[in-house]
Amino acid sequence: MKIYTAHAASWLWDLIHSLPICHHLPERSRIFGIDLPLCCRCSGIYFFIIAGLVLNHFFRLCDIRRAGRLAFFIALSLVAGAEACAEIAFGIDPGNVVRLFTGAASGFAIGALLSAGISGFRSACNKKTS
Repeated sequence: MKIYTAHAASWLWDLIHSLPICHHLPERSRIFGIDLPLCCRCSGIYFFIIAGLVLNHFFRLCDIRRAGRLAFFIALSLVAGAEACAEIAFGIDPGNVVRLFTGAASGFAIGALLSAGISGFRSACNKKTS
């Protein structure tokens, strides 16, 4: 069983590395001594998109009918992009921990916005059919 699990994990690792969803630079894919299959920013974004989808589904953190919350989540979704632009413009290296956290903030907001959009679309469709 251990061999199968190790083989499956290796197969998944290779699959993630082959997808064109990240630049996979080795120096940006290591945090706290752990090698990640994606860079730190992308790891934060993709993992927290799922977290944002799930948490918003249950707790309705982002509601597209409330402009203040919607504006907050839209701004939060731009954090990783703003950090990446600042990194390029000023030539600074904030480190992988900062990349992970800005990616996580953006990913969570993107997931919450997607969940809110799906919920809003579903409720609009339900109103039209009733």
